[in-house]
Amino acid sequence: MLADYRKLWLELCHLATQTGCTFCYTYGLYLIHQFFMLALSTYATMSDFMAGSFGNNILVTTCVFVTGFMIFAMCEGADDVVLKVSADTTDCHVISHITEIHFEDTAQ
Repeated sequence: MLADYRKLWLELCHLATQTGCTFCYTYGLYLIHQFFMLALSTYATMSDFMAGSFGNNILVTTCVFVTGFMIFAMCEGADDVVLKVSADTTDCHVISHITEIHFEDTAQ
């Protein structure tokens, strides 16, 4: 019975890893799409501004700000996750190091 639970746990870990990789590629492509939209919208806004017809294309100007905010929000969220994971990983490393020292002391 314990072997069945171990097998299910390993399958769940593999599924979670695959899901993480899928989300990584999905959000990576979405971020590339957002950068492309930002570049084109900024170019359209600047060309309208240089032509003197800035007020005619207010939707494209709005797209510049919305896309910029979306990129900022995604990068800020990713930064928070990286900081949290690195802190948790550091804590696990310290705990495992302390455990190794404890086992070495008790073995002697």
